[in-house]
Amino acid sequence: MKIMSVIVLVAAVVVIWLVIVSMMITMMMTEIWLVVEHVEVVAVVVINNLKLKLGEELKLLPFFNLIDMKRDSLDIYDELPEDMFNYLSHNGRHFNNKLCDFAVSKMKVRRSSTGELEKLKPITKETLDSLLKTYRIELEENQLYDYVFVANMCKADFLGSSVPDEQHLCKYVKDVIDDVDAYDGIVFNRWYADMCRQGIPISWVDML
Repeated sequence: MKIMSVIVLVAAVVVIWLVIVSMMITMMMTEIWLVVEHVEVVAVVVINNLKLKLGEELKLLPFFNLIDMKRDSLDIYDELPEDMFNYLSHNGRHFNNKLCDFAVSKMKVRRSSTGELEKLKPITKETLDSLLKTYRIELEENQLYDYVFVANMCKADFLGSSVPDEQHLCKYVKDVIDDVDAYDGIVFNRWYADMCRQGIPISWVDML
């Protein structure tokens, strides 16, 4: 009887010990999982904030794109000039005032009377804001001076032809800026591709 009592007691102690160990393991796993979830949330916030700050120029591993399930830009690993990287860190892939002025200064129009090329007389931000207000056109996706660049590009290339007047110019600006198929920075990227193709250097340090 004594031997049986000892065996039962030992078995009970073992069972209790196993239960306690199991509970401790469960608690540890729960804490670890909570820590992992917290780290993941923090990582998402940090990465998204960096993306907003640096635009598309982050040298992130493809792993991080699992967070938003978006395709990498094909130029994400291109080496950029340091001054351009500094510009992007402040403005993303968007035009600030200085870069917009520089881009517009390169635009030309053909004088209808002589056929000669001449520099575009630019549409200022203030004039464009007034036109948009007059025609009750609101832009939802504009960033910085992107819309001013688009308006001047339209004036240089289309106004008086396929775009008959200023009201339709404003509609054109909205169509480009609020295009549902567009990605962030599309206006800047297309302009920059043109500059690269034409071999036009950009003094990025002067654009800050």
